[in-house]
Amino acid sequence: MIDHPLSLHHLTMLSTHPLELIDTAAAGRFEYCGIRLVPPPATDSVVEVVGNHTFRSGATWVQMAALDLALISYMQICDGPKTAPTTPEERRREARTARLLPGEGGLPITGLIKLLAAAIPVSLEAPTLHLAGPPYNQQARILGDTTRRLLASIRA
Repeated sequence: MIDHPLSLHHLTMLSTHPLELIDTAAAGRFEYCGIRLVPPPATDSVVEVVGNHTFRSGATWVQMAALDLALISYMQICDGPKTAPTTPEERRREARTARLLPGEGGLPITGLIKLLAAAIPVSLEAPTLHLAGPPYNQQARILGDTTRRLLASIRA
């Protein structure tokens, strides 16, 4: 058996709940073809919590508060409509091209940021066709301005 450091990025198109994946991997029960995925040291963790995927998968605040933050290297934030897509095709479209910028949707990402951001780094993941036209530097400026406004509103 070969041990390999864990790397997880849950997608809502999968049937396994993202927090269940973290629990399974943390217990060393993730094995395939003679390779066991093991939790790496906290400094090397690559498990991520993604706001959109977490909420679309039905995670509860109790589950989120109980996470072992040593297993999570960072959190990616994005937003989306409050109402979740219902078909796999709609979930795939939302995940790949139809997310909303942080603070512009109906997901409770401010609560997620308040819960986790003091302990782990935060990054932005917002694939959206809404920004497909402008040059990259303008896209980055829009994303940065939107995210800074959201973070300022949380601090206020």
